[in-house]
Amino acid sequence: MKNKWIKIKKVEFSNPILTASGTFGFGTEFKQFCNINILGGIFTKGLTLKERPGNSGKRLFETAGGLLNSIGLENPGLKRFKDEIIPSLNSIKTNIFVNISGETIDEFRVLVEELDSVSLIKGFEINVSCPNLKDKGRVFGRSTKTVSELCKKLRPITSKLLIFKLSPAAENIIDQAVILEKHRVDALTICNTYPGLALNKSYKPFFKKTFAGLSGPAIKPLTMRLVWLVTDAVKIPVIASGG
Repeated sequence: MKNKWIKIKKVEFSNPILTASGTFGFGTEFKQFCNINILGGIFTKGLTLKERPGNSGKRLFETAGGLLNSIGLENPGLKRFKDEIIPSLNSIKTNIFVNISGETIDEFRVLVEELDSVSLIKGFEINVSCPNLKDKGRVFGRSTKTVSELCKKLRPITSKLLIFKLSPAAENIIDQAVILEKHRVDALTICNTYPGLALNKSYKPFFKKTFAGLSGPAIKPLTMRLVWLVTDAVKIPVIASGG
């Protein structure tokens, strides 16, 4: 019998262990290493409307207390995801959430609309740590106003779980959390990677994109602080993530 550890709307979780988006592929890649069905749920790697090859050059840099990554949202895009990935997900017997990213609000909307009818998908994790082309390339997650506008567009088009993954670089992550709760977001993921910089031996930026996302043991105390502040400010569930 399934242990109903927690329930968000109609979605039941057998336990609180979920995979962080980007660290577990689409789930099926890890079948040979562990029984993925014992997890409470799987958050897929980030999906965009069009296929993305990711950033060129070096993508990873180890630090003393973590890992900087500059992957560039490499993914197969919506069409290949529907044609190739979704059929393989039918064998997974735990909750599946699709992490989605876009460069415009309309791209987010199209992704949710196209995938909302897929029964095995229990909900969407909205990654607002991506560039907003209409806002001079600044990330969605920095602006509370933009995050609010995005939520207003997405909430009416899906009754599935809508989870916003907030950025530690937000103007005010508490304000964002409170506003998203008012707009009927079902849960929040706190938080994404922290912007960082690595230099090579010539004291030049290690990554072509200059900055990269830091995750790992070093950011745990920082993330725990944000989790503490957000859970004190809202009543909706908060999913703690190391980036």
